[in-house]
Amino acid sequence: MHERIKTERERLGYSQEELAKKLGTTRVTQGKYETGKTQPTTKYLLALQDIGADIYYIFTGNPSSNSLSIEEQLLLKKFREFDKLQQGMLLNMFINGKENEQKEAVQTTTINFGGIGNQTAGRDINNGR
Repeated sequence: MHERIKTERERLGYSQEELAKKLGTTRVTQGKYETGKTQPTTKYLLALQDIGADIYYIFTGNPSSNSLSIEEQLLLKKFREFDKLQQGMLLNMFINGKENEQKEAVQTTTINFGGIGNQTAGRDINNGR
């Protein structure tokens, strides 16, 4: 298990000191976890999982199917902050490329029932202009 703790720390891009500080322990303790001199606490393992470590891998040696890198976690977090329209535009951009995303953005307009006249996509519904 201790080798896999080190592997996950490196995969996440932390030094021993950086990870220890982030998880509320010391560099010496982190080193002991990675060399097998000390077994990590449950609290430590849960905190390690919270920052993106693959705990299934640490325990079994087999990567979990849903293990995400830090970059992937950040993308997913930001994606979930967008509304459905923005998510659709982003998905379209990733799947079809930037050029198609811009075309799609023009095609997905909303109807504005406020103000003078009723317009959609720049046309006046009442006058057909």
